[in-house]
Amino acid sequence: MTQRRKKEKRPQKAASPAITKILFLEVKHLLLLVFSDTHGFTSLMYDAIARLRPDAVAHLGDCCRDCADLAIRFPKTQLYSVAGNCDYAAAVPNTLNFRLGGVGFFATHGHRYRVKLEPDCDALCNAASLAGADVALFGHTHVPLLRRAGKLLLMNPGTAGLGACATYGRIFLPEDGAPPELSILPLEA
Repeated sequence: MTQRRKKEKRPQKAASPAITKILFLEVKHLLLLVFSDTHGFTSLMYDAIARLRPDAVAHLGDCCRDCADLAIRFPKTQLYSVAGNCDYAAAVPNTLNFRLGGVGFFATHGHRYRVKLEPDCDALCNAASLAGADVALFGHTHVPLLRRAGKLLLMNPGTAGLGACATYGRIFLPEDGAPPELSILPLEA
């Protein structure tokens, strides 16, 4: 009498790295680009927006007329704009609270919160926290900054206009509720 051997179940193969990568890329997100202190030098900002096609753009002042030009060039892009210390009699507010992808933002140029004089940005952090923000966006110093202050994320994208190195902020807002991914990158010609 012959004995039948039971077929051994082979373990399932793990998904290949290529498949895993494709699945990862399918995660949807919103893209917010953050610019400040363009001072009329807008070509690098325009190039970045045309290349990256963000869902929204925040311009943090100096000069807010540069953001008005953005509305004409990119009419389908959501724009958020605040006035800076060089924006006299501006038609935009000094601070702005908005929500995007479930994340609360507090946007300001920063000069009214003494960001050049207070490296820890206490006044800015207090205002953003009182507004219920998750992320505080500011400019004015022309120096990029990205750090955490308690539960609050701080981003200064630096200058997108004049300066030794033009930079901007990029924020990915995953739609699955994961935390936002903030980075500061050089603007390239």
